[in-house]
Amino acid sequence: MKPSEFPKGSDFINAHLSKFNIGSQNNQKLSNYMKDSKDILLIMGSPGCGKTYFCAALINALTEQKKHFMFLREKDFFGGLRSAMSQEGTSPEFELEKLGDMPYLILDDVGTSQNTDYQQESLFDLIDRRWSSRLPTVITSNFFLSDFKEKYHERLYSRLRDVRNTIIELRIADRRQEER
Repeated sequence: MKPSEFPKGSDFINAHLSKFNIGSQNNQKLSNYMKDSKDILLIMGSPGCGKTYFCAALINALTEQKKHFMFLREKDFFGGLRSAMSQEGTSPEFELEKLGDMPYLILDDVGTSQNTDYQQESLFDLIDRRWSSRLPTVITSNFFLSDFKEKYHERLYSRLRDVRNTIIELRIADRRQEER
């Protein structure tokens, strides 16, 4: 599976974790996660609150630290699984296994796809593999925990809300609408 392309704008190229200001309590949660990256970091919030900027800042930090990671938007994750079905020598299960073993995974925009039974099961399989192995997994979504509970199977919701995970719900206005 190929990683997702990241936007090339200067806001993202120069993104830095220190510039991701999400309030003192959330900044402390994020700082604690970054010191001991394991388990799931779930960042949820409405469009325009900075989730993708955070992904860019994290990618810049991981690149600087020479850590092996993969960045995937949800649509590219499902597209990669579909592609694996039609390619000889690979399978969706093989792709899930590779992603499940990736040292660091960033999954952006979870919840933006159609949400078919197959997609729900595939997303659960990936999150379950990573949750079981306690590998660092960053998930961003426009959904909040209550939305996950309503739209996904209880098994997925249970793993996301695990007390070992770091959960940040951003209730911030759309920064894209602010004058610069």
